[in-house]
Amino acid sequence: MIRISTSSNPIYKISISGSEKHLEQIKELIHFISTQHGLEDMEADLVELAIGEACHNAFRHGVSSNRLSCVDLKVSIDEKAIKAVIKNRGEAFEFDDIEQFNINQDFMAYKNGGLGIPLIKALMDEVNFERKPDNINEITLIKYIKKKKKEENSEMRIKETIKGDVTLLTLSGKMMNGPESIHLHPYIKELIEKSQIKIVVDMGKVKWFASTGLGALLASYTSLCNAGGDLRIARPTRKIYSVLMTTQLVKVFKSFDTVDEAIESYETG
Repeated sequence: MIRISTSSNPIYKISISGSEKHLEQIKELIHFISTQHGLEDMEADLVELAIGEACHNAFRHGVSSNRLSCVDLKVSIDEKAIKAVIKNRGEAFEFDDIEQFNINQDFMAYKNGGLGIPLIKALMDEVNFERKPDNINEITLIKYIKKKKKEENSEMRIKETIKGDVTLLTLSGKMMNGPESIHLHPYIKELIEKSQIKIVVDMGKVKWFASTGLGALLASYTSLCNAGGDLRIARPTRKIYSVLMTTQLVKVFKSFDTVDEAIESYETG
């Protein structure tokens, strides 16, 4: 069961009881709230994914009893940020030791949960955890609303090259927390419509990389997997590879030192 109350601030208070079956509805609501208060669609996707995962963890780590599990979610928004506070009564656990990606499972199995705290931290600007009295676990997620800025030479650029049945996308510029990083996913969707589903993304010329860039890669990868394709990364910079290692996404994306190796990998499997 879901109970929702609102105020004029705006603050949304949501109580989810029973099971996780209502999480998809909550995620849709979070996406709607986020876009209505100034977040771009891709940024809203990141907030939806992170809050949904945090709620999933809350149910997973809740106290087992005859009572129905209950997770309380409070979302507050102003012109600067969207803030979500998730509370539940549960067992104590080490915040940084929550299970991460299982290398033996496919990424798509994590669509509705299991991504772990490292990825939540990568998607949100701030993530804090507190153990409260009466066995209450409280996690706070914050995403800052960026004002749109146009800077010369900051926009991410995409160059497309066809290599047999593989499409090479050479990225250059910055994949930061702005609309320039959002372009990748719609571009991938257009390729899928043209049955171009074997993709190599050359990231050797990407100067900066932030959470929106990570979200664009994840969204693109998911769309390609759903279409029976794949996305493989060539020439990740040291910073990009570090982000992939920290979030455990190095176990999801196949990455290669050269473009040729990435293209040839489609022939070898």
